[in-house]
Amino acid sequence: MRDLEYAAVTRRVVERLGELTADDEALVVADPGAVELGRALTRAARAADASATLSVVPRLAGHGAEPPAGVAAAMRAVDVVFVVTEHSLVHTEARREAAAAGTRVAVLRGVTPEMLVEGAMTADFEAVRRTTGLVCDALTAASEARVSCPEGTKAAMSLEGRSALPLDGFFHDYGFSNLPPGLAVCSPVEGTAEGTIVLDHAMDGIGAFDEPVELVLDGGRAVEFRGGSAAATLRDRLDAADANARNLAEFAPGTNPAARLTPNLAECKKRLGVLDVALGDNTSIGGTTASELHIDSIITRPAIELDGREVLRDGEYDEAALQAVADG
Repeated sequence: MRDLEYAAVTRRVVERLGELTADDEALVVADPGAVELGRALTRAARAADASATLSVVPRLAGHGAEPPAGVAAAMRAVDVVFVVTEHSLVHTEARREAAAAGTRVAVLRGVTPEMLVEGAMTADFEAVRRTTGLVCDALTAASEARVSCPEGTKAAMSLEGRSALPLDGFFHDYGFSNLPPGLAVCSPVEGTAEGTIVLDHAMDGIGAFDEPVELVLDGGRAVEFRGGSAAATLRDRLDAADANARNLAEFAPGTNPAARLTPNLAECKKRLGVLDVALGDNTSIGGTTASELHIDSIITRPAIELDGREVLRDGEYDEAALQAVADG
């Protein structure tokens, strides 16, 4: 990718989303496949007068795998961390401990050059921020969510007492964000999800589906798996993991109109109007269930009801309905 293209995108990330200044010390963590982007972020941080160091780590085993101990310690000691790796550090102790220490963390996992210059990173960040905030306000206020789709999804779950997390890209204040931006993340109350979820596009660690994957939910857990090879692969992964891996961990509507429907979950789950559904760990997003796994997938055409009000259908949000739910 041309340096000028990287420079323009990384400058937006550093200056607009992170608001780095000369007072900031930054660490860029990159794996071998993302060194070029890591270098561009390092240059952009230095151009903003911040102190910046690039640390290249070995390719991680998977999403949720911990980085080397020295890198984890360094993450806690700086003001800002950029993570540009194939696998996400969001659901790791390293990321959680860094946030607890006051470090602002921006996770760019699985980001491709095309995504940066043609897809989700070309969005109007302020517009994404507004939509994400509105959806998060409604999720936080709601007691119950229901979701359906033409492929057969019909499920309900409690959101009582759960606060939604706006992954709108901005990380100039305490906390973390996930780039590209565009998710309103909520963790359903454990043990409450019931019904059927039909995932119809792709999944982390599996890629594009040969046919949809149907999950039967009982007591907040995925207990049956129907479909083709993707369903069998998912079941095998969960069987090999800890007992909490089947937990319905995440209910996260997408809010980015520039995100494309590619097999890459880093982008497609952010697409405006899709629903990101995840199994496994939810301790990074307001839940209480720890697991070695966090596996994302999506429903591409969901209809979502919050407290009996339809807030999403056919890829379009009903802003009046969202506001009504948020207002109680």
